[in-house]
Amino acid sequence: MNRRKALGAAVAALTATALLVVPASAAVPENAGLQAMGPIAEHGFPAWYSDKTGLRLEPCLDTAPADLCGLVADGFTGVASMPDHFPDEFFYNAAVGELDVGNLSAQVETALEGAFALEVARPGDQITFGRIRIRVDGLQAGETYRVVHPYGQEVFTAEGGEINFTEDIGIGTNNFSGALNSRLGPFLRWDTRNPAPPDGYVGDPNAEHTFTGSPYNTNYFQLIGPDVAAGAPSNALCNPLPVGVAATDCIQQAQWSILGKKAVNADVAPESAIYTRNTDGTDGGTILVHATSDDNEVIVVENGALGDQGHVARRQMYGSHGRYVANVSYAGQSAPGTLTIRNLSDTPVATRTVKVVDGVNVTAATWLLNAAGRPVLAVRATSTDPAAKLTLHGPAGTSGAVDSTGLARILNLEAPPLKVTVRSDKGGSIEVPVKATVTPTPILPPTAAPVHPTNVQPRASVALDATKSIGMGALTYAWSQVNADGTPFKIGLGQDRVVIAAPSEPATSFLAPLNPGTVHLALKVTDQTGLSATVRFQVAVDAPASPLAVAVGRLDGQIGSTVTLDGSGSLNVVRYRWAQVQIGSNPMVTLVNPTSPKATFTMPRLPDPAVPLHFRLTVSGGDGTTHFVTVQVFQVVDDLAITSATYDAPDLRVRGTSSVATGTNTVTLTVRNTATSVSGTLGPVTVDQVGDWQYRGPLPAGVTGNAANLRIDAVSGAGSQVLNYAVTAG
Repeated sequence: MNRRKALGAAVAALTATALLVVPASAAVPENAGLQAMGPIAEHGFPAWYSDKTGLRLEPCLDTAPADLCGLVADGFTGVASMPDHFPDEFFYNAAVGELDVGNLSAQVETALEGAFALEVARPGDQITFGRIRIRVDGLQAGETYRVVHPYGQEVFTAEGGEINFTEDIGIGTNNFSGALNSRLGPFLRWDTRNPAPPDGYVGDPNAEHTFTGSPYNTNYFQLIGPDVAAGAPSNALCNPLPVGVAATDCIQQAQWSILGKKAVNADVAPESAIYTRNTDGTDGGTILVHATSDDNEVIVVENGALGDQGHVARRQMYGSHGRYVANVSYAGQSAPGTLTIRNLSDTPVATRTVKVVDGVNVTAATWLLNAAGRPVLAVRATSTDPAAKLTLHGPAGTSGAVDSTGLARILNLEAPPLKVTVRSDKGGSIEVPVKATVTPTPILPPTAAPVHPTNVQPRASVALDATKSIGMGALTYAWSQVNADGTPFKIGLGQDRVVIAAPSEPATSFLAPLNPGTVHLALKVTDQTGLSATVRFQVAVDAPASPLAVAVGRLDGQIGSTVTLDGSGSLNVVRYRWAQVQIGSNPMVTLVNPTSPKATFTMPRLPDPAVPLHFRLTVSGGDGTTHFVTVQVFQVVDDLAITSATYDAPDLRVRGTSSVATGTNTVTLTVRNTATSVSGTLGPVTVDQVGDWQYRGPLPAGVTGNAANLRIDAVSGAGSQVLNYAVTAG
């Protein structure tokens, strides 16, 4: 079994675009998924996971007498023991199916895996997760493929002719329940066909075997796509063949390498051990102990030897439905630091320790405004040990000591926390919800946010934009000119009148006055609740100045792309005008927004790429003068090449490079038989981000022949071409 490193993103899809799809039944069976996990064992991982059929598997850590857990193959031998000698990854269940057909290689892996966050066996770094991994090489680039596997289906677009997909669910240090949310389950295991798996195991990773466990009854993997079965042996053809799929478009592998060890022990999980001091002032007290395991297990609790400080004699815990409890006494001035809990039904006996702490109880946790209007967070708390010191912990590091009356306060928390924690210096703690008394919160008015220039030239068109304003529901707008003090505008108070083109629209404009000065304006925004907000602002009209046209003098454009002519850096401008200057036989283009700072056009194919398009930007100033600048736009020249072209019927492979690696450039191929003069077109194929492109697939329809008679022409979307490239035998 090929075991691969586990760590990575929680969900990752690489070298392919993936779409998760549901099997044809369109319903998830009731038995799909994992059911539960066991207690945390001494090595720090769950003692077992179970699926919804009731099958439990434990960490597969055996290395002898046979490598039934796949560890020896990875170089791990001996008995696993944390932390000195433990594999950096292992499996509860793992299954791998592999298939090679011609140049196509496919592998599907499903696994419930244990590992370490830093890939080194270290206590505290344990993680578990459910994995589905699909890797396929040798596909036709850009084509769509479907992979059916025991736990569902995926649809991919094979970018670069590959599928490399990994889904890891549940990764979280010491948070082992996340794996239960993966798509795994029921566990995959050998079916009843001979030979049977080794006793105590669900399979042998050293032998491929048919299996069962898929909730969709897809106990195989199928690869479905164009001509994947070309040259495949009969045992690799799909059976059953999916409805509507041609036999040449489907291959299958139903014999997988599988490992997993059945769990035989229930283990035991301590939950808490809370001591209570004697209330009559004498030494000693009692400890209330809780634990979980399977039903009908013999669970005992004890501590130390007779005569030891805090000695607890062995007691059997009572329980049902998987829960166990005991109330045991201890002697001495102090309770023991830990207790030992054992499951005597396990072989070997499962032994766990639990820390003994005091019990903290909170009778009230409130947040309210006191008589002075100050916010107060208050709790009342007690401990089962009268000598304990308790502390209230609030949000953002705030805290308060619990006084002798059991009261603690934290002041000036403007918003109440949902929960608070009270901790004891004896080890106990409790988290409780906070009951908050909050006065009704008023509705906020809208926020008016005008966007405008601060300085303009006389007679310039001044744009006003209120679209960044916010409020409840649809907003209404009212732009207006006002006096300097905000009162309605009147002539003769120091500013010329302006006319706002559309005063009730979110975006509008006005023409700056001829005389320098300040224009005072206001924006009022009203929301659907009827609340409104008004913001005043001003625009300064500067003394007339000569304009200066500013634009980048050279641009490069790919054929078919949108080119932007940008004169927004020009100074002292009242009006803009873009125009194309006819040069030689270059085509004329259609300019979009030619009277705006930025104009655009679609780059045409030029008769001579060395002769660029010419454009002139003319700007007019408030002083009545003009200024212009010229912009040249060159066609991007693609350095296109075919690096190889081979034909091994029915597979044509063409690889090449392009200097235009924009992600949108494409290459179209024409294949021609020189003996028959028959030709056909393939593609287009996409040039990737590093400038590589490739085609793999059949010849065009109607074109036949051997490699010696085949020639290829390649034309890129950027305007370059390679002609009459000879094909060689593959």
